[in-house]
Amino acid sequence: MADVHLKRVRKSYGNVMALSEINIEIPTGTFFTLLGPSGCGKTTLLRAIAGFHTHDSGEIVVNGTDIGKLPAHRRNVGMVFQDYAIFPHVTVRENVAFGLKERKVPRAEITRRVDDILEKVQLAAYADRMPHALSGGQQQRVGLARALVVQPTLLLMDEPLSNLDAKLRVDLRRELRAVQQSMDMTTVYVTHDQEEALAMSDTVCVMYGGVIQQAAAPWEIYHSPANRFVAAFVGSNNFIPLVNGTIAGVPVPLAPGIPGNGAELALRPENLQIVTGTPPEGMVTLPATLDQVAFTGREVSVALHLENGQEVQAICAPDPALLGLPRGARTQLAFDPSRAQVFESGVTGRRLS
Repeated sequence: MADVHLKRVRKSYGNVMALSEINIEIPTGTFFTLLGPSGCGKTTLLRAIAGFHTHDSGEIVVNGTDIGKLPAHRRNVGMVFQDYAIFPHVTVRENVAFGLKERKVPRAEITRRVDDILEKVQLAAYADRMPHALSGGQQQRVGLARALVVQPTLLLMDEPLSNLDAKLRVDLRRELRAVQQSMDMTTVYVTHDQEEALAMSDTVCVMYGGVIQQAAAPWEIYHSPANRFVAAFVGSNNFIPLVNGTIAGVPVPLAPGIPGNGAELALRPENLQIVTGTPPEGMVTLPATLDQVAFTGREVSVALHLENGQEVQAICAPDPALLGLPRGARTQLAFDPSRAQVFESGVTGRRLS
């Protein structure tokens, strides 16, 4: 169990600032996810906490102690890697026991702790199997068990599910979260998969350019993004430039102080409606042309373009009438202006509404 506090952590590689003034507080038992594209600094930060990278300045405080200058083997953190990193020539039990043997834990205690953790990760029946006889998901759980069995203060996971197929990822992320919650283990998790981050985390920390863009609960990250980058990276969004307070010539009601130019309206695809009849009252409607309709089972993904050529994506409930519309059909998009957000133009433009 660990309370983690990062204070003004910086790391550069030559002229490239990999981490810039990172300040984070992670309460005990929190599942804290570092989310962002490749090169944003998330893995550098994770490895700085682990002791694999030396940071230039700042403090990494765990339970009140700055561990930033300790070597990796003295930080008492567990690490789960992307590539499993398990030994192919020994059994599951021997893989999991490795760290305990290195710490010279008594044999009876090793047996008890290994049996206990294998039960928690649902691998007790596979204790005497070799790694090659396991599925990818089972191998990843071996890696998790090996990290947890040494009873680390803090658990770190570096994209542990990225090598698995889509369905297995969904199943295993549920299992990982259940184990983490049952052990009340403070966890820092790295991923570039925004759906994974939203589904698993207590707190999602979105990074870009070595800077924290926003750290908040998944609901807040999705529904109240701090800036344009967060709004674009987490989930899908349509960004439509405002020109004199209009979209493609259609006036949009804006809150006082919102500029009519130099800003973009952000509309989530699920907040857009395809209207073939009378538009709903109180909605803004935009003439549009249908480009493509794709039925994916529980929803319909619709690609359209506005009068000014702006491409827009909408997500709607399955509707045979909508599926029957031909390419090039003229229709209308409707949205509730209270559900729209306005951002300054630019990659990390701040939210204005």
